[in-house]
Amino acid sequence: MRTDFIDDIYDYMIGFLRESDVDPVIAENVVSEFEEGSYCDRLYEEIYFAQTRLRERLRRSGGDKDVLLIIKLLETMMRYISRKMYQYGAMQLKSTGENITWFGFQDE
Repeated sequence: MRTDFIDDIYDYMIGFLRESDVDPVIAENVVSEFEEGSYCDRLYEEIYFAQTRLRERLRRSGGDKDVLLIIKLLETMMRYISRKMYQYGAMQLKSTGENITWFGFQDE
């Protein structure tokens, strides 16, 4: 399975890549989940404000190293789990005998 393709899907979903940066198959079939006003955008906004309040309580302008580490590690874990879910979904689809070439990869 092409991990670069899976990473492009993830990066597009989180808003790291724009439509012009990805394979047209991704842009046509995947939703960018962090568009302004979206569910993920609202959650991320809450995270940002909570981090800001915590930073104010700790009186640190640059942010607390441990809080920043927690966020970075959660983002890394989210990417890992998303990749695995994609792979499990592809395996499930393959086991049904369905054609999986639609989404950027063939049986390898």
